[in-house]
Amino acid sequence: MNDINTALLIINKTTNQEQLFKTCIFLVDRYKREIILSSQETLLLYSYYKQALVGDAPDDRPSLLYPIAYTKWSAWYKLKGLSKIKSMENYTNIVKSLINSYMNLQKLPIDSTSSSTSSSTPSSTPSSTPSSTPSSTPSVTPSTSPSAT
Repeated sequence: MNDINTALLIINKTTNQEQLFKTCIFLVDRYKREIILSSQETLLLYSYYKQALVGDAPDDRPSLLYPIAYTKWSAWYKLKGLSKIKSMENYTNIVKSLINSYMNLQKLPIDSTSSSTSSSTPSSTPSSTPSSTPSSTPSVTPSTSPSAT
């Protein structure tokens, strides 16, 4: 998928959780240099992504001598037992929230010739958010330089 308009339409219109999840992965990858995420937001996205694609984290934890690997494993391990679908839902809810925040700060490059431009703006975060997602909307700030994710 290489069309941002299509991605935004899918986010707003689809009921297929796997297609929505893949679209959100595409958007995160596409805009990772333009959106600055907090460490907590990055870990949440990472852990839900891993839980959705791989399942439960292994019981063997990385050594504390490798703090980044340990922190990532720890965030993922906390989701042990969470279903694939619930992990996908949580991931997509976070991405939707990030998109809404980002679009309030700066317009995404949407093709103005598209007839669906007005309907491609994401709606507000769903009212039934899972209890394991953050209680507040993640903060998003535009970046002037690429960030490492």
